[in-house]
Amino acid sequence: MGYRTLFLFDVVSLSVYALALTVLAFRHRRMNWLSWFALSVLLQLVATALEGTVGNSHVAWTVLLPSLLNSTAFFSMYMGFRWLLLREAPTSQLGPMLLYMALTGYVALYLVHAPNSFAIGMAPVFISSGISVGYLLKLGKGNIRLTARIAAGVLFVYMCVLIYRLLLVSSAGSAIATDMTDHRSLYSMLAMMLLSNCLILMYLWFFVAEMYGDLAQTARLDPLTGVLNRRAIEAESSREISRSRRTGSPMALIELDIDHFKKVNDTHGHRAGDNALRTLVKILNQELREVDMVGRIGGEEFVVLLPDTTALTGAAVAERLREVVEATPILLNKTEIRMTISIGVTQLLPLDPDWEPILDRADEALYAAKREGRNRVMIDTRSVAMQLPPSKLFSSIESVTSYPSSKN
Repeated sequence: MGYRTLFLFDVVSLSVYALALTVLAFRHRRMNWLSWFALSVLLQLVATALEGTVGNSHVAWTVLLPSLLNSTAFFSMYMGFRWLLLREAPTSQLGPMLLYMALTGYVALYLVHAPNSFAIGMAPVFISSGISVGYLLKLGKGNIRLTARIAAGVLFVYMCVLIYRLLLVSSAGSAIATDMTDHRSLYSMLAMMLLSNCLILMYLWFFVAEMYGDLAQTARLDPLTGVLNRRAIEAESSREISRSRRTGSPMALIELDIDHFKKVNDTHGHRAGDNALRTLVKILNQELREVDMVGRIGGEEFVVLLPDTTALTGAAVAERLREVVEATPILLNKTEIRMTISIGVTQLLPLDPDWEPILDRADEALYAAKREGRNRVMIDTRSVAMQLPPSKLFSSIESVTSYPSSKN
């Protein structure tokens, strides 16, 4: 393989990858990490194209500038991994400042023909790669776990090959870096190019994994309200039941329904009904804990899983939700709409095989609340019986079974 052929192949492949990543970055701008990867590949493309002109251009264009671009490309790669894994911007400008200082120092040493200036110029590449490997191994979880570990392995091997090449330059002189008659230089350069292409394929793999994760999450969510759909909340309840049985902790379930929801749609239109559902979900998200799970199981019916919560405590939570919903207006075209909810509360019992009997009891309590006049909380008496001695059962049930509103 000749020197020109090697670089021509690399330039063509980098051009294709750069175009693909740039298009993806523009189409998926919320994935800002993809923009950093696209920038990294673009910088690598320019650096490789300049290196390929060795012998035909000034040494500053074929050695100095490509080294600066390559270091900046690896810093962009690090920023891409940081955004991908941490999902936040750096808290300081220390990284760019250190990169600027390293590149300025390299230029100064190169201009005065200092020995081993090439090795010094590669310092940003090693630092960016090393930090990226640490991030990938420590923070690569979920649907990108496998991809993160393979990317870390590719980066580690790249660093090893780069060390070999630096040792080769240090022992044989900087001229060997562009001497393609030397098999050590040719094959180490080829290895770096192949590893660089593998790393770019990892960028695309991260994109596919992210898109797959988004699709999987979308399949679990109700499109109108953004809470879990019936299938997803059922799956979460199965996991929570298993955890509760394993740890011996209680689990409460709330089922709630918007009162006279059909009347809201008929009187004010479906847009008002949609706003009512979204407002209810917003209240639930604000008032509940992060560990609590909300799911929509019907048109205006929702369930809430409350881990580590008894039915009595769940009833108090439900009453707070009822009060907030009743006090929250819904604005539509300058018209204020009020809504109320009826709620049934129960908890996991020892003989419950799955979530179906729990949901049935919550459903019974919910319809009892509707029969009693709506806009109130009813608690399943079988759940209360588990928590109180017989001598206190009757009075306690009377005190927690119904929370009537001031208005029916």
